[in-house]
Amino acid sequence: MPQDDPAIANAKPVNASFACELYAQLAEREGNLFLSPYSISAALAMTLEGAAGETAAQMETVLHLERSAAAETFRALDAALAPPRVKDVDKEVDAYQLRVANAVWAQAGFEYRPQYSDVLRSAYRAHFADVDFRNGDRARAKINAWVAKQTERKIEELIPAGYLAPDTRLVLTNAIYFKSAWENAFSPNSTRPAPFTTLSGERSDVPMMNRSASYRLAKGRDEQVLELAYRGGHLSMWVVLPKEADGLPALEKRLSPEQLARWDAALEKKVVDVQLPRFRFSCQAELSRPLTAAGMTAAFDASKADFSGITASDRLFLSAVVHEAHVAVDEEGTEAAAATAVVMRSVSLPPRATEQFVADHPFLFLIRHRQSGALLFLGRVVEATE
Repeated sequence: MPQDDPAIANAKPVNASFACELYAQLAEREGNLFLSPYSISAALAMTLEGAAGETAAQMETVLHLERSAAAETFRALDAALAPPRVKDVDKEVDAYQLRVANAVWAQAGFEYRPQYSDVLRSAYRAHFADVDFRNGDRARAKINAWVAKQTERKIEELIPAGYLAPDTRLVLTNAIYFKSAWENAFSPNSTRPAPFTTLSGERSDVPMMNRSASYRLAKGRDEQVLELAYRGGHLSMWVVLPKEADGLPALEKRLSPEQLARWDAALEKKVVDVQLPRFRFSCQAELSRPLTAAGMTAAFDASKADFSGITASDRLFLSAVVHEAHVAVDEEGTEAAAATAVVMRSVSLPPRATEQFVADHPFLFLIRHRQSGALLFLGRVVEATE
């Protein structure tokens, strides 16, 4: 897909501005953090398709996405993210695994406006299913089973107990699963214990992967950015390492689309000694508070929400937006998964290296699509845990 495709151009603010602003809202939490801006924005975009008035205007502002462009943006991204074929020994295979799936779960008998269900089926390839929210445990089990299947069982309980009520009318879900080998793998024989310093200054030995090779590297005044390409070269991980062991909070405050663009422009091929810890963790978040703080207030207000584009039979509002993400990084590559659920209730019822990159203290990392700049995943490592 050509890089100047207008729908791909629209995707850049969706996955950069929204990602950075949401990350800033969540960064106050302690510990490791990981999320999929792509998953969250896709689930909310499906919701935006049925929003009107001030509700739609606020959602457009927070998502940095006009409702009129949402369907084509995600349709184009879906095509752009399709894995290329690469040579593997004597056959061609997909360069990476990337599965993105959407589903809409409605109370049995719920009546959609035809134009709403049509756009979700055509642009978002959404699966539609009926459930009975009066039996919340059974409905929750059905939705969670779908999410678990789409994420290779990395996320098995997206919707916790208590989030669905008899007056729940609609749950919109997005699930994303990614797995890829590095373009150039680390040798397990080179992994050895090495110290990692936390924000509090505590040091402990963690499994540190080692490799000396040609990488793209950018060096700023207070940070280094290392790009690790995945097989096929279309996707990559950036590791953004502050110079000081306690420098992550200041670095997080500078995270912005403009800063991402500056790092991208500064990346240059260099021979680099890389030391990167293996890590694996999961992160859960309920996003109604950060989304409200970002300006999306009407959607969560039963007296103000306007989702009249979804149905004529119920007045709907958002009661919860739940998100969970999982990541594992090792010598071979990366496996990551995330899922988002938007819960809607009825208003009527309530060689010798020349550079060094030693990630031995907290750092940011992100997984991006090079062509579009779309941020599929974004997070930080404060403690290198397995």
